[in-house]
Amino acid sequence: MRRWSYALLLLALGCKEPAQTVHRVELRKVKGGLVELVPLAGTLPHCLAFSISQSGVVRQLTMNPENTSFDCAPGQAMGGQPFHIPAREGKVRIYVLFSDQKLEAQPIADQIHEFAGKPDLTVLDLRAPGRIVTDMVEFVPEPAR
Repeated sequence: MRRWSYALLLLALGCKEPAQTVHRVELRKVKGGLVELVPLAGTLPHCLAFSISQSGVVRQLTMNPENTSFDCAPGQAMGGQPFHIPAREGKVRIYVLFSDQKLEAQPIADQIHEFAGKPDLTVLDLRAPGRIVTDMVEFVPEPAR
């Protein structure tokens, strides 16, 4: 009886389900290299999005005249239109920063450029005021037809 107890205990301790990634943004492919980024419910109200391509190109996707973060409503495409990701640049990692306050984009863009080569960029790498959470999704653009 004791053997079975130990076996069950070891089985219970060793068999954990793999941690699932919780996404805060949905990537919707429109066509070719066009994608929409759609915040999911429960995200903070402001966002900035950047892409880092396999070839090393860094782009700020969310841009407005003030160069600040967007107001991002859950279920609605960021910026109200799709973003173009050039196929020639290869696979991209798209980083979205959600914040509890409007952020100036330039200091964040500078940090994204600084950490572009780091494969596991996280909110801990970034310096910004207020509460921030990040998400990363990958996308492989296809040539326009």
